[in-house]
Amino acid sequence: MADARRGRGLDARDRTHTPSASPHSLDSAARRLHRCRLHLSLVLTSALFLGAAVPVVASAQCPNGSPPPCARQAARAPSVAILFMEPRSRNAADSLLAEGLTLEIISTLSGVARLDVRSRWASRRIAADADPVRAARALGVDYLVDGVLELDSARVLVHGALTRTSTGRVVRSIRIERRRSEIEALQMAVAQEVAAAVVGQLLPAERARFAVRRVDPRAVEFTLRSRAMNELGTIAANRQGIAYARQAIEIDSTYAPAWARLSVAYGLRVGLVADSTIAYRDLAVEASEQALALDSANGTAMSVIASVRAMENDLSPRTEALARQGAAQEPGVTTGTILAVVLHFRGKVEEALAVSRAVVRRDSLAPVAWSYAAGRFFQARRFAEAVGAREHALALRLSRSDSVSLLNARRWARLEAGDCAGALAEGRSADNAMLVIESLRCLERTSEADSVIDSRLALSTIPPENRAILLAWRGLPDSAFSVLDHAFPWSLGWTLQHPAFAPYRQHPAYLALRRRMGLEQ
Repeated sequence: MADARRGRGLDARDRTHTPSASPHSLDSAARRLHRCRLHLSLVLTSALFLGAAVPVVASAQCPNGSPPPCARQAARAPSVAILFMEPRSRNAADSLLAEGLTLEIISTLSGVARLDVRSRWASRRIAADADPVRAARALGVDYLVDGVLELDSARVLVHGALTRTSTGRVVRSIRIERRRSEIEALQMAVAQEVAAAVVGQLLPAERARFAVRRVDPRAVEFTLRSRAMNELGTIAANRQGIAYARQAIEIDSTYAPAWARLSVAYGLRVGLVADSTIAYRDLAVEASEQALALDSANGTAMSVIASVRAMENDLSPRTEALARQGAAQEPGVTTGTILAVVLHFRGKVEEALAVSRAVVRRDSLAPVAWSYAAGRFFQARRFAEAVGAREHALALRLSRSDSVSLLNARRWARLEAGDCAGALAEGRSADNAMLVIESLRCLERTSEADSVIDSRLALSTIPPENRAILLAWRGLPDSAFSVLDHAFPWSLGWTLQHPAFAPYRQHPAYLALRRRMGLEQ
């Protein structure tokens, strides 16, 4: 990365973001109709040749669909990408520290509502380009921060530059030095410097986000390393991430971020290691509760607890409130995805899908964001949308899990598109009994579907949620709900949204299950 160059700070021009122009005065209805008739073909032809998306807005409404007078549109938040700090050291521990420091700066800045902070995936895409400023412009990034990290046993120094991408001009040089014992203060100082340079004077609520705690610097360093390791997403890295977080806690058991990092590491372990669900789930909750006891505003800990509660079928309003608060406190892929899961399980499917779409819009270069969104789309039976999301994830990062899930989503997408025969063939070739059953029912071959259902019910190995769905398909709701009430399997909120239960939404046993999960009637 380029070394820092000195600048004089942002002038008024750099701090100004031009809002959308105010709408023109409305003409008479007759003149508007006459204009539309004269120019409609010209507008559409121009759009085709120029490749422009030209919206045709009804003259009696504003661009957002509301009636006139039209409100002035708010200016968009300025966007900034933080390129990963490069350590002036060959020490592997220093590299982890530099990466963790950068991630924390991104996370801290994300809490400033007046800033559009791009994700780490966007930062990596920009940094990999031969011309980072050009790459940033292509991604719609207004400001770019780059720098290097120098550290020894006594001090830590960050020096870099804030560049306005439209001009390539350095508008603020950054040089912040702290004692090694003040590494968290360094992180907050860099974040505050960037925020103030882009949006101007910080609001009181924004300044509070940059408060520095008194903590042993070794605890901070181990916490930053834990975060960097867990970003890698491998079993070995996750194991090391847990070890680093534990070391931080051993040094300072009152440091809330260390407990939050440990809770995330345990939560990731659930998805990485088979047969570890119960043990690591409980450890994740314990660590999150400890983090919240020390810092009641820790959004990561809130989201982890909300996630576990939802999976364990606590779908009460308090779980939703916790997920919403976590996503608001620390916006990001993980907290946004957890909010979508909780909303989905509580039956707020459309809002859940809207949250998932917002997450991928915000972090469109994040493969995990697309992968998580694909899961939500599939569970909501939006199979074609799930296919598109899996394809996006694979285009950004090869993944065996995403590849397998993509094939499955494509099979179900045939059924969604009304190709019942094609879906049946796919289901049989993949030995997917559920797809076979639904395809046969789609073809109105009910007796064949019932025969497949009966053969499946004769097995003792099928999960209780699948057994309940099959019993519901066979018109045996009492038996179906009895199975669910007895087993009370994970993610029951999603299971109960299956179409097989649609005729039984007012069944007393269905309503009893909802009450047991804390869902209001």
